[in-house]
Amino acid sequence: MEGSDIQLSISGPPKRATLGRLAVKTLQNKQDAPKGLRLFLEYHPNLECDLHPIEPWVWLEATISGRDDQHEYVYGAVDVAANGLFNPGYESQNVLWTWELTSQDLEAIERHRHAQSRMLYFTVKLAGIIHAADEIRRVSGDGSFTIPLSQWEDCLSALGYQLPPSTMGLAGLASTTHPSWDDAMRQLEEARKHIRAGEDYQALTAALDKFSAVVKAPYNPDSWLELLKDDEPAQRREAISQELGRHCTLLNRVGWHRGATESDEGQHHRMPLDHWEAELLVATSQFLLTYAIRLKMISPNAHQG
Repeated sequence: MEGSDIQLSISGPPKRATLGRLAVKTLQNKQDAPKGLRLFLEYHPNLECDLHPIEPWVWLEATISGRDDQHEYVYGAVDVAANGLFNPGYESQNVLWTWELTSQDLEAIERHRHAQSRMLYFTVKLAGIIHAADEIRRVSGDGSFTIPLSQWEDCLSALGYQLPPSTMGLAGLASTTHPSWDDAMRQLEEARKHIRAGEDYQALTAALDKFSAVVKAPYNPDSWLELLKDDEPAQRREAISQELGRHCTLLNRVGWHRGATESDEGQHHRMPLDHWEAELLVATSQFLLTYAIRLKMISPNAHQG
């Protein structure tokens, strides 16, 4: 894996010394509780370190963090003793850490990373205490590792991460416990993958496709009338059909259709679309697609495919 080794420094006196180095080599999904990632590292001692004897750790901890343009954030908890603490003495050895990640941690990583990047960057910081040269000494070090976006997508899938917890918190139990919510969440996963990859136009098109599976031409408000009872008040029928139709029109006219005017090269320009707009439209689609699916489930007029 790409990144920089964690150089372990021992505090003085008489001077700081390098104890050894840790390198993150691979990672593996951990689907049993507590969920997260297994980090496989290699430790290589500094054979020139003369602060001997070096005894096992008195205390050791590690943190993994990332950052946005302004701040650094620590994610999850690292179990540095997943297969026992490594011996900081004379021998190279394999090391296993467990990086425990909740859904809230995964959402935070998604929120802070750069949407256009094909790589996720993480910083590892280590702190500990050992007995060296018959004295208690502090040890510190930091390094980094990266995860390609494609591998990160596999991690999210393996850990069961779909919809950000904060989004689910906006709806009550009457909505989120109904089968229509999970159905919409599953159907919109492709759109959310496009969002995570910074593919904004594709995200809107993928969301529109799911509305098209509920009714034909979902951008036409009249298409939604078939899901509503004929004896419902006209004001309610119009309001619901207009709301769903307008949302799908926005997905269609911005995400799919190009502009009417041509460029000098004879190409039709795409509509302007910021990443934050695409995020909001896909998030809104979760609620409106749930609504649409639930309407179809209870509609006496729906044509079941």
